[in-house]
Amino acid sequence: MAMNDRDRENMKRFYEAQEKREKARLEAAKKEETIQTSLSAILTRQETAKDNILAAANKQVKREELLTQMYEKQSEIVDAISSNETKLKMIQNSRLQKMQMELDVDNAKVAAVEAAYDAQKRIALTKNQAYQDDLLASKLANQRAGAEVQLQ
Repeated sequence: MAMNDRDRENMKRFYEAQEKREKARLEAAKKEETIQTSLSAILTRQETAKDNILAAANKQVKREELLTQMYEKQSEIVDAISSNETKLKMIQNSRLQKMQMELDVDNAKVAAVEAAYDAQKRIALTKNQAYQDDLLASKLANQRAGAEVQLQ
């Protein structure tokens, strides 16, 4: 059977429509792949930001524990100094000079511990600044991720 012009035109339109549908399907698949890639990147950034925040929080907890220990030691030192002063007042005999020397040694130890405490405190404050910087960087990363989500 021979095709007439109308049949050829109908077939041509059919194949053109089929080709358009295939192009539209390919474009939709490409868009879906782009969306999935973007979502995956955003999820990765969010997980990284979460991990950074957790690491910073863990650092802060460790710093707080260290500060608590230092405060406990400082309290022990204050108690020891108070105890030494009470003993010094009670002793008024020939052993006073000997005990005075022992107190001087204790005070020197206390001064050494206080110097170490002050050094640890300065280190803790420096690390706290680093924590604040890390926290700010994490917030900025979250904001960037949020902005990218809004842009898409």
